[in-house]
Amino acid sequence: MSVVRPLRDRYQHIAADETEHADLAWAIDAWLFSRLTEAGQAMVDAARSAAVRQLHDDLVKLTDDPEILALGVPDRRSALRLFAGLDVALWSQAA
Repeated sequence: MSVVRPLRDRYQHIAADETEHADLAWAIDAWLFSRLTEAGQAMVDAARSAAVRQLHDDLVKLTDDPEILALGVPDRRSALRLFAGLDVALWSQAA
């Protein structure tokens, strides 16, 4: 029996759970961010921008390892496309 299918099923469950965590994180972020001073908000914005740049840099360096791809992890090109969509849809709204 292949180990890939059980791992993919497990990752699907983890992804659903992490989506719920993300929703909670965005709610907490909005609540906390509104309570910061302008200087504090600027620091958070700068840290967010740096994190987004670092994620992009890490994705650019990805290699398409067949064993990792078999688990359902997107290939480099797809990951960069997903990143671009997230950058527009999520992170630009957070700032």
